[in-house]
Amino acid sequence: MNIFARHGDLVIEKTTITDALEPATDLVLAGGSSGHPHTLRGWCLHRRDGDNRTFVRLDVARTLEHGRADGHQDITLPPGDYEIRRLRERNAGTDRNVED
Repeated sequence: MNIFARHGDLVIEKTTITDALEPATDLVLAGGSSGHPHTLRGWCLHRRDGDNRTFVRLDVARTLEHGRADGHQDITLPPGDYEIRRLRERNAGTDRNVED
């Protein structure tokens, strides 16, 4: 595991992507329905792997921002490949996404 950063309930890891990717602009990574999305601003290439993992390739630095004024500080991701995952919470027989 090569953790680059955390952004609330997201873990961002440096990786190497070998699979096909699709273009996107202002990619919502998590939380869109809760009213405070984690959004990667600008253009990127990406591939979703279910609801909890997204692979992203950046050609230039991009800002990851939180959609709430009192939310997490923006972070800058430099060019490269990333795996971005939702944190999971596991308790006696349950497994769910962590929500911030």
